[in-house]
Amino acid sequence: MVQDIPQMKFNRPQNFGFVEPVIEPEAYKFGSGEVDLSQPLQLNGQWDDFLPVEEIQNIRNIETSNCTAFGSTNQIEVYMKRKFTKDYNFSDRALGIEAGTYPPGNDPQKVYEKIRKVGLADDSLLPFGDVKNVDEYYDKNKITKEVKDSERDFLDNYTFKHDWVASGELTTPEIMKTALQYSPLACAIFAFAFDGQYYVRMGRDGDWIILTGYEDGKYWKGFTSYSPVVKKFAWDFGFYFVKRIHIEPNRTPQQISILQKILDLIGKILNITALRIKEKEPVIVPDSQPVIPPPAPPIVIVSPVPPPQPSKIQIWAKEIQRQEGYFVGSRSYKNKNPGNLKFSDVTKNLGATGKDAGNFCIFPTYDLGFKALCQFLILACENRLTPYINKTLDEFTTIYAVPPNKNYVNAVAKALGVPTNILIKTFL
Repeated sequence: MVQDIPQMKFNRPQNFGFVEPVIEPEAYKFGSGEVDLSQPLQLNGQWDDFLPVEEIQNIRNIETSNCTAFGSTNQIEVYMKRKFTKDYNFSDRALGIEAGTYPPGNDPQKVYEKIRKVGLADDSLLPFGDVKNVDEYYDKNKITKEVKDSERDFLDNYTFKHDWVASGELTTPEIMKTALQYSPLACAIFAFAFDGQYYVRMGRDGDWIILTGYEDGKYWKGFTSYSPVVKKFAWDFGFYFVKRIHIEPNRTPQQISILQKILDLIGKILNITALRIKEKEPVIVPDSQPVIPPPAPPIVIVSPVPPPQPSKIQIWAKEIQRQEGYFVGSRSYKNKNPGNLKFSDVTKNLGATGKDAGNFCIFPTYDLGFKALCQFLILACENRLTPYINKTLDEFTTIYAVPPNKNYVNAVAKALGVPTNILIKTFL
């Protein structure tokens, strides 16, 4: 039975445990080929008939900040019920402990990797329970032998894969609709702003939920860990971090043996002796002349080409975009100006075609606006913009950001992996 928590109206954004992930180059992307996309599992993209048990992550006012576990297990339970026609209920608490989650939360990439490497335990072995505080909830001693055995059973029986549909960039409804044919989608959302009909975005992400379908052009169907559990999100909500999953049952040696016996039997019936997977037998030619095989083609070893790495300028620009509050409906979104660049002769030369009432640039497309931001940063690093000559990252941000914000520069420095007192000219 779900504890009925009244719908809350927040005066400021809330974070229920979503920590924005750092996307490594090897992180898989939707359509990368790593996960099979040949056979949609739910062609209409609607997963309503497979919803899991409703569970709340905040009981007795104990905020667990465990949305990444609740969201990921909900996603897996829906997927597995559809694929294997059976109900599942995995322990959000055990997953949170195994993934090292603790307020203020966790990176979903770490949580999904923990599932892939450690597995999932049955919820009956470690439910939310009668805990008195968040420290008790995340007590590592609760990961007993029985819990570990249950996690291993999951890995023994299933192969779990995950990849990104969107990993920091605004995705499109068409991509989302296509991805929903393969699995329910887990995604980061702003928590929460309700306009009387739908939930809408009013700022940065703070929760990790699943989407189970849509009413085309009207809203997305959400399943969350806060009452009301089922929510409708506006069609233009805008999703920046979205994951899909793929799960296959593992074949046991016994299953492989049975399959081989079937192949052997078919071979006898059809008088075929080569159904086994083995080296091709040499051809015996009834002739006294030896058979000279054609020369083997030369073996060409092609070194794998690593994916291109984003430059420091691009990383810097992306973090500025986040700090400037680029989301659907924002000023920077409407102006296609992710850096909130001000209109001037410089930015006009960089492609700005106009300005709004606040003197912020307007660009024809997002791509041109992002390119202009990168070029602006390069000019600053080359000491070609007077206000930024020989400035450190901290000094640059103090001038660039209005009003100055220490959290802003700290976030940029973290994204770049540099101290705040570094000279920006070293980024080139």
